[in-house]
Amino acid sequence: MDYAVRFGFRASNNEAEYEALIAGMNLAAQVRALMLKAYSDSQLVVNQIQGTYEARDERMSKYFNRVHHLARKFKSFEIVRVPRTGNRKADTSNFRIFILKERVHGILEKASIETEVEEVMQVDHEPCWMDETIRYLREGKLPEDKKVARKVVQRSARFSLDRENLYKRSYTLPYLKCLRLADAAYTLQETHKGICGEHLGGKALAVKVMLRGLYWPTLRQDALDLVRKC
Repeated sequence: MDYAVRFGFRASNNEAEYEALIAGMNLAAQVRALMLKAYSDSQLVVNQIQGTYEARDERMSKYFNRVHHLARKFKSFEIVRVPRTGNRKADTSNFRIFILKERVHGILEKASIETEVEEVMQVDHEPCWMDETIRYLREGKLPEDKKVARKVVQRSARFSLDRENLYKRSYTLPYLKCLRLADAAYTLQETHKGICGEHLGGKALAVKVMLRGLYWPTLRQDALDLVRKC
C-alpha cells in the first residue's frame, strides 16, 4: 500500500522521519494489526526508539513519547534500521504519488505532537445517511420496509466498516472515509477557502476532497452549490 503525507507546517528531517513512522503506525492500527515491524533508514529515530540514543531535544522527546503511546496499541512492536540504499522503494513511491498523483495522500496540517493523544469518540449526532449502512454492517439489522432494506443491502456492498468509521470502496482510489453532513460542510469550506483553500471551481473542489480520502453522497452537488455562493 503506497501512502504519503504532505505537511502543512515546517518540519526538520528528523521530524519528518518521525511523522512517517507515526503515519504508518496509525494506518496499521486502523486495519487492526496485532504485530507491527517498522523499517526506517533514520539512525536517530531508530536508536531513540530502541533506547540507544536519548531524546534530549524537547520536540524529539515528544515524538518519542507519541511513538511509545501508539506502540501500546499492538501486541508487539519492533523497529529495524535499514540502509538508505535499501529504502529506495519508499522514496520512489512518494515521488510517484506527488509527481504523477497516482495515489491519494494525506494532508497533515500540524505536527502529530501538537494534537491530543487520546481520541474523543462522537457518541451523540443527528440522524445521517450513514446510519442504516453502519447498523447493517455492524449488527445485520435492516429497515422493516423491504424495498428500503434491499437498497441498504445493495449499497452496503460498496462500503466497509472499521470500528466507528465507514469507508467507501473505490475502483481507482484507496478507501474513502465517509463524513457526516455537518463534518462535510466544514471540510468543503476549509478545502475551498480555509487553511488549505485555493478557491477552486465546483468540480475541482469535489475532486480535491476525494483526493484527501473523504466522501459523502452529495459531495459533487454540495461543492457546486458552495462555489456558486462564494
